[in-house]
Amino acid sequence: MQALSPHLMKEIKTVKREYYRRMAFRKSFMRPYTPEVEGIRPRTVKGAMTTTRYDRQLRLWGDEGQASIERASVCMLGSSALATEILKSLVLAGIKSVHIVDSALVTNPDVGNNFFVEQYEVGQPRAKVSLRWLKELNSSVRGEYDLRSVEQLVEDDLEFLHKFTAVIGANLHEKDALLISDFLFERNIPFVHARVFGFVGYVRICVKEHTIIDTHTENLPPDVRLDRPFQELREMVDAIDLDSMTYEEHSHTPYLLLYLKALELWRKELNDESCFPDDYKKRKHFETVFMSLRRPQPDTDSLDEENFVEGRTALARSMRITTVPSDVRELLEHRKAKEPDGTRFWLLIAALRRFLIAEGVMPLTGELPDMVSDSQRYVSLASIYRKHARDDAQKVFQHAKEILKERGLPSDLIKLSDCEFFCRNSSKVRVQHGTTIAQEIKSQLEDVLADVRNADLTPNPATGVAVIPPAIWYVLLRAVDRFYSEKSRYPGTNGVPCTIDSHDLKARVVGLVADCELMDGSAVLEKIPEGAIDEMCRYGCAELHVIASLVGGIAAQELGEITVGQGNKGEVTVEQGNKGETTVGQGNKGEITIGQGDAVSDSREKGSKVDSFVGRVKERHAQRSFFYSWFVVGPSSRRSISRMSYDPKVQLLRFCNYHLVL
Repeated sequence: MQALSPHLMKEIKTVKREYYRRMAFRKSFMRPYTPEVEGIRPRTVKGAMTTTRYDRQLRLWGDEGQASIERASVCMLGSSALATEILKSLVLAGIKSVHIVDSALVTNPDVGNNFFVEQYEVGQPRAKVSLRWLKELNSSVRGEYDLRSVEQLVEDDLEFLHKFTAVIGANLHEKDALLISDFLFERNIPFVHARVFGFVGYVRICVKEHTIIDTHTENLPPDVRLDRPFQELREMVDAIDLDSMTYEEHSHTPYLLLYLKALELWRKELNDESCFPDDYKKRKHFETVFMSLRRPQPDTDSLDEENFVEGRTALARSMRITTVPSDVRELLEHRKAKEPDGTRFWLLIAALRRFLIAEGVMPLTGELPDMVSDSQRYVSLASIYRKHARDDAQKVFQHAKEILKERGLPSDLIKLSDCEFFCRNSSKVRVQHGTTIAQEIKSQLEDVLADVRNADLTPNPATGVAVIPPAIWYVLLRAVDRFYSEKSRYPGTNGVPCTIDSHDLKARVVGLVADCELMDGSAVLEKIPEGAIDEMCRYGCAELHVIASLVGGIAAQELGEITVGQGNKGEVTVEQGNKGETTVGQGNKGEITIGQGDAVSDSREKGSKVDSFVGRVKERHAQRSFFYSWFVVGPSSRRSISRMSYDPKVQLLRFCNYHLVL
C-alpha cells in the first residue's frame, strides 16, 4: 500500500481537527428543545451555557450524569493515537480536567497515525503536543502533562494516581498494568486498560465497586400505589361523580381515577375492603367491574371510550402490590447500609433503609404514565404524585442529614436534589464488584480456554473461511504479553522475520495452555489456527488510527458510564452480513463512533447498515459472577462479515469480570 504524502496527511489532519472544532461550536450554540419540560432549565448564565453546549448528552444521561462528568478528573497514561482518541471523546463530553503522563517524543510514525500531532512537531514531547490540540476542542476543560515515563511513575510515585477520578492506560506493558490495577483497585478508583495491537483491540475495566443509581431499565411497571392510595389521591377520587359528567368529561377521565372508582365497587361486591386484584383471577373479575363503568356514546351507542380501552391494557401493570424489590432488599441488608462509609451512594442507601423502617414502603417515584385525559385533571393528578414524591424525598433527606451528623461528615455532602434523584430511581439501584487484572490472569484463563476448545471453526460454505472467535484473539494477546516479558520486545518488531517470531509465539501459546494443566490441552491447541499466530506477528505491535479511533470511542463510553453511575445494558442483535441492530451506551441509548465516522445505530432503527460487527458473549460462572466478552469486527470494507477469518479488519475484545452482590 502506498503511503500518503506528508502534505496530504497534513491536510487530512487539518480537516479532521476543524470538524471536531465545528462540532463543539455547533453544540455550544444549539438551542435546546423545551428545557422546562425536561427539567433542565438552568438558573445561571453558566448553567445556560452548559445546557446548550451539552444538550444532546443531557438528554442521554440527564443533568445529574452531566454534573458527574464535569466533576471528573482523568489521568491518561500514554499519549499515543489510542490515548488521544480516548481523550478526544472525554474532552468533548466536558470532563473537568485531563492529565497526560508520557515521556515519549513525537516521531514520524506518530505523524502517520495520530491526528493530534503535526510533522513540524517531531522531536517535541508528545504529551505536551497532544494536550495543546485536545484543549482546543473544549476550552472549559483544564489540562496538564507530566514528562515522566509510565515505568518511572509506577516505580517511584504510584500515590500520584490517588487524586484522580479515573485512570486510563493506553497500550501499557502487562507488568505496569498489573501494578497500577492492584493499586487503584484497593482505592476503588476505576482503571481502564485499553490496547491496540494491529487489527486487534482490547478494553478491560477494573473497579472494585461500581454503584449504579440509574440503570435505564425500560418498561418498568408504573409506581402508582393503587393498593395503598395516599390521602390526596383519595380526596381527588371522592370528588369525582361519574354519573353527573358529560360524555366528553367521562371519556377523558384518567384511568387511574377510574381504577379507584371501580375498586370501591369491586370490594363492595366481594364484601371485603382489604381485597386487591393482584392475581389473574381477581384481575379478570375486576376488569368486568371496571368496564361496566363505560358510558355509551350519545350518537352511536358505542362503548369504545378510549380511556377505558387504555385502562384495560394497563390493568396488569398498574394493579400491583407495592413491595420492595428483591435486589434492593438485599442491598439494604448489606453491612454498608447499616454502617455506611463516606460515599454518597451508601449514605443514601442507609437513609433509604431508615425511611423504609419508618414508613414501611419505598419512596414514591412521582412519575405517571401517559394516559387519555383532559389537561386540567391530568395536571392535577400529576401534581399530587409529584408532591407526595417530594415529601418522601424530603424525609429521606432528613434521614441522610442525621446519618451525616452521626458519622461526623460534612453536612453538605448530600443535597436535597441528590435525594430526589435517588428516590426516583431507588427501585433500580445496583452494585457490581469487579476483579483486578492479576485475578483475571490467574483465574479466568481456564474459562477462556474452554471457549476456545468449544469454538466452531467450520468454514462458511459460501466463503470457505471460518470466523475466529474473540477468545482465541484473547489467548494470543496473553501470549504476546508473555513474549514481551521474556524478550523485551513484541513479536514482529526489530526486523526479526515473522516466521521466527511466529514459532516463538506459538511456544508461548503452548506454555499458557500447559500452565493451566488441562486434561485436553491438545484439543485447545488444535483450535488455535496457525494463521492467527502469523497475523499477530505480522501486526508488529502496529497502532492503526482507524482501530485506535474505534477502541478509543468504546473505552471513553465505558468510562463515561462508570463516571455517571449509570448502567450498561449493552444488548446486541447481530444479523448476517453488514447489517446489525445494537443498543449501546447509557442503558439503551446512544451511539459509538467507530472507524472513520461509521456508527453503530440505535436498535430502533431497524436494519441500519454498519461497517462493523458488534456482539456480546455472556456466561454465568461460579460465585454468581458474570463474564463479559465484547468484540467488534469491522470496518468491513463493504464485505460480508462471514469473510472474517484470521485476517480480520479488526476484532475488539473486552473482558469485564463483575461479581454481583445482588
